[in-house]
Amino acid sequence: MQGHYQRIALLLASAHTGAARGLWPELIAAAQSHRCILFVLPGGRLDAVSGFEYMRNGVYRYAKASNVDAALCWASTLSGYATESAVESFLNDTIDVPLVTFGLKIDGRPFVGIDAYSGMKALIGHFIRSHKRKHIAFIAGPRQHSSAEERYRAYCDALKEASIPYDPRLVCLDTPWSEGRRAMLNLIDDRGLVPGKDFDALCTSSDLLAFEAGMLLKERGIDIPSTLPIGGFNDSEESRIFSPPLTTVRMPFIRQVLSALRLLIDMRNGNSADDILLKTKLLVRSSCGCVPQAFQMAGRTRVKARKSLPPSLIEAFGASLASQKNNSFFEYLNKIFNEDRASSSLETGISENMMTALRFEFLSRASSREDIDKTERLIHQAMVALGLSKERRHEYLLWKEKEDEQKLNLFNQELLCAKDVLSIIRAAAGHLPGLGILSSYLVTKDKQGNLMFKGGYRKGKDTPYAELIYPRPSREAIPRGCFLPDRIIPTEPGAFFVLPLFFESTEIGHLVIQAADIDPSLYEKIRSILSSALRGVKLFEEGDEARKRAERAEKSMSDIVSVISREIQSSIEAFDNISKLDATGAQEVEVSRLKELVRYLIDLSQAKSESVLARAVLFDPYCLCARWAEEQLKADKSNNKGSNRAESRFICARPSSAYPLLYGDPKQLERMLTIVAQLLEETFSIEGLEISIVPSIQSCELRLASASMIPKKIGATGLNRIEKDIRFELAKQICLLHGGYILFSHEGGNLIVRIGIPYPTVSGSIHNISNREAELRVIGPQGLSDHLPCGFVNGLSGKIIPYNSIFHESINPLQRILLYLDSMEIDHESSAALSFILDKEKFQNAECFIAQNAFSIRETRLEHRPADVAGFLRSILVSDSPSAILVLGSEASLHKETPIIRDLAQKPGIRPVACTSLDAFEAALNRWRPMLFLILEPTISKNQEFSTLLQRFPSIPIMAICRFFGAKEEWAGIIERPHVVFCNTGEVFSEVLAGLIQRSLESKKFLPSPTSGVVADAIFYMNKSYSEQISRWKMASYLNASEDYLSRIFHAQMGISLWNYLARLRVQHAIDLLYSTGAGLAEIADLIGFRDEAYFCRVFKRIAGATPGSFRSRSFSDVRKVQESD
Repeated sequence: MQGHYQRIALLLASAHTGAARGLWPELIAAAQSHRCILFVLPGGRLDAVSGFEYMRNGVYRYAKASNVDAALCWASTLSGYATESAVESFLNDTIDVPLVTFGLKIDGRPFVGIDAYSGMKALIGHFIRSHKRKHIAFIAGPRQHSSAEERYRAYCDALKEASIPYDPRLVCLDTPWSEGRRAMLNLIDDRGLVPGKDFDALCTSSDLLAFEAGMLLKERGIDIPSTLPIGGFNDSEESRIFSPPLTTVRMPFIRQVLSALRLLIDMRNGNSADDILLKTKLLVRSSCGCVPQAFQMAGRTRVKARKSLPPSLIEAFGASLASQKNNSFFEYLNKIFNEDRASSSLETGISENMMTALRFEFLSRASSREDIDKTERLIHQAMVALGLSKERRHEYLLWKEKEDEQKLNLFNQELLCAKDVLSIIRAAAGHLPGLGILSSYLVTKDKQGNLMFKGGYRKGKDTPYAELIYPRPSREAIPRGCFLPDRIIPTEPGAFFVLPLFFESTEIGHLVIQAADIDPSLYEKIRSILSSALRGVKLFEEGDEARKRAERAEKSMSDIVSVISREIQSSIEAFDNISKLDATGAQEVEVSRLKELVRYLIDLSQAKSESVLARAVLFDPYCLCARWAEEQLKADKSNNKGSNRAESRFICARPSSAYPLLYGDPKQLERMLTIVAQLLEETFSIEGLEISIVPSIQSCELRLASASMIPKKIGATGLNRIEKDIRFELAKQICLLHGGYILFSHEGGNLIVRIGIPYPTVSGSIHNISNREAELRVIGPQGLSDHLPCGFVNGLSGKIIPYNSIFHESINPLQRILLYLDSMEIDHESSAALSFILDKEKFQNAECFIAQNAFSIRETRLEHRPADVAGFLRSILVSDSPSAILVLGSEASLHKETPIIRDLAQKPGIRPVACTSLDAFEAALNRWRPMLFLILEPTISKNQEFSTLLQRFPSIPIMAICRFFGAKEEWAGIIERPHVVFCNTGEVFSEVLAGLIQRSLESKKFLPSPTSGVVADAIFYMNKSYSEQISRWKMASYLNASEDYLSRIFHAQMGISLWNYLARLRVQHAIDLLYSTGAGLAEIADLIGFRDEAYFCRVFKRIAGATPGSFRSRSFSDVRKVQESD
């Protein structure tokens, strides 16, 4: 293995339940401080035969020398189903690196334990001695858990030492940690024991057991502690949230894990590795009936108080006590509170006990009544501040929990749409960094059981976007026994979780993610969400593979039929050669008839194998019909059927209006027409046959009709004979394979053959003619009704969507979409819409009416175009996109900044294009060549998808404009990009804004990103502090720049001086106050940072071009106009 830092594995049964929940912040910090890389392997309990835990246990196999240098194991968590000896055997067989265990001693391995025996004896002894209880019920833990056995043994020994007989009826043995409720039901219902009478106290082997049992007791109306005092063990979260708080024994789990890590590192460094046994502590709270220790200490005299207080706290308190103006004490408290904001415990910061000790310390020093009063006042204020701090921490934790849940829900929603693994990785890179997870790597199993690296992401703490990590171009297999490729293994100190991925009984792979300061249960949710998403992708891929196999099988069948057809054809040719040697005229006719019948049988078999569509292309139906009619005329002439008659027998009618291009095999369609024409000639006496093109709302029909069509047999319609002919079966099959139909109808006494062909789809797939019941949406240019054929318009009942509205239109999958497009009249608007449609999955089944004009038709129109539909549509897109300014913002922000956009539109050579959604922005980028991005609100800059699109244009300037800017963090997505300018908007900023826009259009570069960032900071500072007295040195000091340098770069970037900008900002605020409030001029001047009303009026008139009074009069006039109109 490569790398300088030690790699250490940590094996435990669960990372998100019980005592493990509180480990991670301390453990992550320890891994970084010890300069090691910790890989957490959260599996399940050993010997679980099936289900959830069984599938997790595979992750333990990665604690090998191929991955890590050493290992830690919380060995007691692995038991439960397995005996201690089974756990010991498993660890010895699995782990081939130095190992330190805790929770369970393994022979020959260093061990860090906790003296649970003494702790439980102290708890039982407290109930016996302090509360005089003699009938103490006990709920023991799992029999296979060594620490649980120690606690049970302590219970028995404590009773024996107090000469209290052991009563087996009061004891529930071998109870799983989560089954406290069931154990209490067993005591009360199954054994018939009455709480408070048959047993006068309850102790359990864990707080979780006590919590579950206590909840049942409260449901049964048992009061705790007056009727039945109870006690737990561990000091886990359950002990603190139960009401009343549980008397318990604190197990120093965090210290245990950290000690094990320290011991392992010392062992790796060659130091001695002796076993360590940590002590427990009895915590007396309210559930046993005692007054909590915190209350007891409040009434005690000072005992060793000074030793328990930090010197810095004593010093800060003394300074504030000496001078009323000195805030050192509260500044100290605020610092501690802010550092510990995200902690659910106050023990690492300031506690009530410390305040009590501090009080006694300074009361003992007080020399007068005044000193006592000052001390009491400061302590009281500190207690209030401590209470508020706790409340803020609680609110913060609730808020963070909701935020993390919302981020996870968004991640889950995106995964629901994932169809491949790359989509999953991109979704992870887009959402998980928001939870603080800065790197993640995905590994899955292939069909042979080999581990394959699928990709991941990394994100630096100071970088705005995550970097995607792709697998090598060829399949990147991971060496056996390893969990990541060597090039991906983390090389910097920290902690990482290796989460097993599985679905039901199927192992999928694992996810390696960097540990973050989040609720540990989120790791399990991420694991579950990704497992389900990967399962869905696998099912999708299996379905796709099954479809491809079916297509290959069908092709093989087609090939077999083709081979048979060739063999039959060869036999026919040989038969033909033999029959020509000596055959009479009648024999030749019969041979010819048999050969023709065999040929049609061959063709029909080929048609049913769908080889008929092997050469499907986009074609012009008018050219096809004209060519077919001409070939029929030539065939008639060659057969000597009379040239004069033949000239008029086949006619192709020129379309009177626009008609569409179609998709299919032209040769096969010509053959179909030939068959139909032959059958009509054999069945009817026909003077002339006309073929025409009739587009309708459902399809495009090729119609064969004759002015005179009389059956050759008297009394027969002829249709039955045609429909039973094998040739008609072939024609019908060709038409069906194109998704169409062949119908016979009578109009005006004449027989008409109607051959319907569906409109081609964007994807180019063959489909059946659409259901008439489906809701129709027609996409086309403004005034579409003027372009459509008459028959088309008459049947049109759906909604018409203009090209420029398609980006905002909601499309239902059940709707039928028809795109009208004139390929000879493609402009930028239709080109943008077409490009948008081609790129969106929801439009792939949309049908296309690609309009043609018969009066300007050329047969070579499609000669140099792609034969597929999508290729043809892309070939007609307009490529010379005109320039534009893309304005990004919501409908509300666009409405608010309407004057700016209107002013831009009036300037020659400037074209503003509003983009109110991501789809509209994508379409605009396809249609226009951006010269400037104008961003109206911070939500755009924070949107990952918008930011990704903006990254495609690193050299295009970005202007972020806003009436007034809030926090700088709101614009974090763009503030560090090159060529970014921030500017306020409003009446007095129009000239400044116009100058900046003109500079960008003239390709004059703005300042580079480090320097422009200083200017942006200055603008944010002024927006925040405009109402204060801002001096040149104060602003320069805040921005960490010299005064002259700041003035120079600001003028170079903005085109005006720093102080001119500040004055405009204040005047703009004044204008808004004049319009919206009735405040006097002196009050407004004071609100916006002017000390003198007269000076304010002079500056206002110089910048706004009018006095403040005239602006107010204008606002009153507007109000009166509105009132008069009402």
